Amino acid sequence: MPDGFQLPTDLVTDTRLFDPGDLDTDALARSGQLLRLRRRVEESQAKVRLHQDRLNELYEEIVRADIDAAGLQRLADEAVEKERSVAEQFLPEMEALREKLKSYPEAFSPDARQYFVEALNIGQAWITAWLKLHERLIKLAAERSAAGRRTLRAKPVKGEVDRAALTDKIITRFPNILKALAE
Repeated sequence: MPDGFQLPTDLVTDTRLFDPGDLDTDALARSGQLLRLRRRVEESQAKVRLHQDRLNELYEEIVRADIDAAGLQRLADEAVEKERSVAEQFLPEMEALREKLKSYPEAFSPDARQYFVEALNIGQAWITAWLKLHERLIKLAAERSAAGRRTLRAKPVKGEVDRAALTDKIITRFPNILKALAE
C-alpha cells in the first residue's frame, strides 16, 4: 500500500440544504424566494453530482494503486467516518425540514414542497455517496483478500508415474516428513 494514502478531506461538503429563512411560509409566498430556492436546489444537485463523480474517480485511483486488503479496510473505515460527518451535518436539517413539512402540509405551495423534497433527496445523496464508496471498498478488500488465499490445485499427471522416485524426491526435499513418519 502506498505510504500515506488517505481519503481527501476536501470532499466533505460545507453545503447547506436550505437556510432557516427558507422555511418561512410568508417569505415563500413571494416569487423571488421560490426562485432563490430553485437555484439553491439546482446548485446543490450539481454539487452532489460533482461529489459523486469525484468519489468514483477516487475509487478508480484506489483500484489502480493496488492496495492490499488491510489498506482497503482502513480506507473503508475512513469512508464510514466521513459518512458519519456528513450525516451529522445534514440529518438535523433534514429532520427539521421533514417535521415542518409534516406539521404544516398546507402551508407550502406545491412548488415549494417539491423543492424541499428535492433538498431532502440531495441531503440523502450526500450521505449515501460515502456509503457507496465504503461498500465498494469493502467488496474490493474481500476480493483482494480472497485472491491472496486462492487454493492452488495440482494438474493431473498424464502417463505413468514412478512412485518410488517421486517419494524419494519428496523425502529429500522435506526430510522432516520422514522423521514424523518414523515416530
